[in-house]
Amino acid sequence: MSRGQVDAPCCLGTVHQGELKGKQLELGPLTTYVTGDESPGGRAVLIIPDVYGFNIPNTRLYADQLAAEGMLVLLPDIFHGDALSEGFDKSQFAEWMQKHPQDTQVNQLDRLLTDMHQQFKPRSVSCIGFCWGGLHACKLASSGRVSAAVVAHGSFITKEAIEAVKQPLLFLFPDRDQMIPEDFRKEIEGIMAKKQQPTKGKFYPGCAHGWTIRGDPSDPKQRENAADAFAETVSWLKTHAA
Repeated sequence: MSRGQVDAPCCLGTVHQGELKGKQLELGPLTTYVTGDESPGGRAVLIIPDVYGFNIPNTRLYADQLAAEGMLVLLPDIFHGDALSEGFDKSQFAEWMQKHPQDTQVNQLDRLLTDMHQQFKPRSVSCIGFCWGGLHACKLASSGRVSAAVVAHGSFITKEAIEAVKQPLLFLFPDRDQMIPEDFRKEIEGIMAKKQQPTKGKFYPGCAHGWTIRGDPSDPKQRENAADAFAETVSWLKTHAA
């Protein structure tokens, strides 16, 4: 069982603004935002989004930022147009979750990866899972479909999911996170420390769940911590998904 069982989604946070540089393609069964270098033989990164998915621009802007590091970045609409948005009735969250079973989404991501390999022919594929997408990232990193994974403030993470991960794993932990309270964070860190493959957990004091993707960029401390998490992610992917 996961430690964080909630009956409402995490808060929306700050909606970011900026010019989007990518395009939308159909890969497998999923509409996918694609940005970056499409040349064969490069690094590809699959981003698995939080519950707000395509309904706010934050994750696509993050994908563009990552693409500027020389990577091909793919961000699929795993909710098929039904991601949450501002004003969502939180009392409907449990019903909404039932419409989007995570195992079905992981199977769809697997089909997307097959199409992506055929179309772009990258030399390596890694993944990043934000919030809701954190468990998906763990599952892909346990199946051999990606060569490295990053989880940022993951939701519905289980001890078993961490134990099953076979690829290098970076886990970015916030300070205030009902999904991963302190005792569970320490348990995850203990499991990771025993693995033979490279792992790293980084803890961000004072940060709340969602800070890497939905923090307030006008707040210097939030901006600094988000920038540090981004730098950690880029370094991890370039080192372990060469």
